[in-house]
Amino acid sequence: MLILLDIDGVMTSAISWKRPELLSDGFALFSPKATDALNKIILKTNADILLTTSHKSSCTPKKWGYDFPK
Repeated sequence: MLILLDIDGVMTSAISWKRPELLSDGFALFSPKATDALNKIILKTNADILLTTSHKSSCTPKKWGYDFPK
């Protein structure tokens, strides 16, 4: 299974009148409910994630926590 994940509005709060809390790396804090739900899906299905967010080009795969297989 492959999950196409756009983090804006999915992993972060989408409250139009409230600015999201930003972390020291400049990214918005992920919603704990969304994080728990995604973790459950991954554990149950062993799915891979493909980032479809515009943020994917602003960081290296290593910064996202991914090391390419050797």
